[in-house]
Amino acid sequence: VASMTEPLPLLIDSSRACELLFGADNRRNRYRLYGMISRREIKGRQFGGRWYIPRVEMESLHDEYASSSPF
Repeated sequence: VASMTEPLPLLIDSSRACELLFGADNRRNRYRLYGMISRREIKGRQFGGRWYIPRVEMESLHDEYASSSPF
């Protein structure tokens, strides 16, 4: 399972983003990620047919989840 403790690149590809957000990279999770991008829940950029999520966006999602967690 992916961890936010290791340094992340400036742009995170969709497969790595799925691992970080959902715990696994599979077709279902990719569509979930693309849906979040299309609903503008998270920011994403497309380069050459591949989607990338900015590191600051992933960090803010992680911080948002951590602050809402009851543990």
